[in-house]
Amino acid sequence: MFTFEKISKLSDLEIIIYNYIVEHPDEILEMSIQKLASQTHVSTTTILRFCHSLGLKGYSEFKLRFKDDQKNKNTISTNSFYQNITYLEKYTEPEFQKKIKIAAKLLQHATGIIWMGFGASAGICKYAANLFSNTSKSNLVIDDPYFHSNISLFKGSVLVILSVSGEIDNTIRILNNLKSEDVSVLSITNYENSTLSKLSDYTIPYYITYKKNNDIDMTTQLPVMLIIEMLGSKLIELS
Repeated sequence: MFTFEKISKLSDLEIIIYNYIVEHPDEILEMSIQKLASQTHVSTTTILRFCHSLGLKGYSEFKLRFKDDQKNKNTISTNSFYQNITYLEKYTEPEFQKKIKIAAKLLQHATGIIWMGFGASAGICKYAANLFSNTSKSNLVIDDPYFHSNISLFKGSVLVILSVSGEIDNTIRILNNLKSEDVSVLSITNYENSTLSKLSDYTIPYYITYKKNNDIDMTTQLPVMLIIEMLGSKLIELS
């Protein structure tokens, strides 16, 4: 039901509904449309639009389809880690693979790659730089959130930015300082409508549900790792 193509076309409000459903699958089966509207702070009309976006006639059909989907998942552990693994299957869909190919072509023509990310993303940037060193491209990493530079990035390079939210102030500040007509910006972030996405030349959104524990962001980085592996594989294939 929740294919990548359908998720990518949801509005911001519909994404809120989608996230709530994914996080509360058992409760949804017993919820009326009014209750779901109350829990997600949207109107019942928005929920109906959400159902229509999924290709369904209404909320009743959605609940029937969702119930069937949940039955099919009963053979898989309810542990969120294993749910994340099954979610990765969405990235093998043709619509997502098209995005990977376009991004790989952008990297193919780059004179070099600069990876930028902070926190958990910093470690992934270092891994990506090491992986992509096998593609005959020069790779640099910016992992300092207080990075300052008055020097432009080398001409023809691609700045690849990793950010779950796409709204971190330091990320946006550094991007604004480094952005130029000689540098292309590729963002790998959760939502296509984030500030980071709007400032980028191309975005690969992965639409994973945010997870927090005691106000600490525990959102899985599995999609980002997979996307980087896919980009590396596709780049080698194109070379």
